[in-house]
Amino acid sequence: MSCELAVAANLVGYLEHEGFVEVISELTSDNRILVSDIVERLEEALQAFDQAYIPEAFDPFAEVEWPSDAKEEEKFWKPLTEKLQSGPRNAGEIDEIKRSIAGENRAANQKMVVQKFDRLERRLVTLHAALIEALGNSDSLDGALKTRATMTVLRMYLRFYQVGMILSPALVTKRYFFWHGLLFLNAMSMDNVEEDRKVSLIMTGISRAVMDKAADKIGSRKLGEVFKVLARNKDVGGFIAQLNFACLLRAKPKDWLKAAMGVVANTGAREYYLRVMLVAAFEQFNNEVNTGNDREQLKSLIAAIQIKRKLKKDHPGSDTLAKVVTRLEKQDYFGRVQASTEPNIDGRNVLDVKEDGL
Repeated sequence: MSCELAVAANLVGYLEHEGFVEVISELTSDNRILVSDIVERLEEALQAFDQAYIPEAFDPFAEVEWPSDAKEEEKFWKPLTEKLQSGPRNAGEIDEIKRSIAGENRAANQKMVVQKFDRLERRLVTLHAALIEALGNSDSLDGALKTRATMTVLRMYLRFYQVGMILSPALVTKRYFFWHGLLFLNAMSMDNVEEDRKVSLIMTGISRAVMDKAADKIGSRKLGEVFKVLARNKDVGGFIAQLNFACLLRAKPKDWLKAAMGVVANTGAREYYLRVMLVAAFEQFNNEVNTGNDREQLKSLIAAIQIKRKLKKDHPGSDTLAKVVTRLEKQDYFGRVQASTEPNIDGRNVLDVKEDGL
């Protein structure tokens, strides 16, 4: 049966059978109706989640700056955790869900608040997985629909991130937490660590885990042109822009470096997300498969981020980039998976690029 017939017949429950969407999308050359149907359902579910639980604009890290020294770093944690209080639509319901998770009794919890959250969450996750499956077999989709579908997938990853942010205080006491394909390992030493910093470190770990998951699942070259389009779209910001950046680095379509450089140029030198981009570039450089040319381009991207951070230059010339790359190489900066300090590119040191404790 083609996807057109399946959707036209309104087969109730076609999303409930694992792998069914993947089979449908593999057997037909035109998945427009299938993808459109899933996108519309997921968009409706995302809107319902927005109205009931967390506004889509909620993004704690988008409102903080990248600390420039150890003294600023110490002031970073408390304001970040305070921003969590402004996130939920209904703080009472979220607190009930936190208690359910912290007590490890969510599966057995009979309270309507937890059940209602679980139902919507399961629907979101089911639709999200189905859309990823359909996108993976939809090479012939037109550009507009493919971009809309990819953006909807990223918006759902934003929800993973937001839920993780909100639940961070409850996760501090847990050594691990498995949630919809993401395993959060709490490897921090809890001794002599302030509560605000513990929560903030969990938040940082969750943001990285979600970015890595997105890149693993959809960071393919077949969506590379979409990632480039979104990278050039100045209306795409915050954590979604970071998700897209990670996927762009993983996919590496033609001229990917130009698109990534544009994202760096449009990010403020004091924005915390510039630091996130630096870490993402390092992780791609050190932990993923890259060609020799890709490695050289990643070096240029890392140099461009450092130049933006330290020298405030949006569009460094090729000569400047080459000089900074050479300096970084002499410091063996690219050979260190976790650099203890950022490179000294203009006579001064700046903040550590790794996240302590994670």
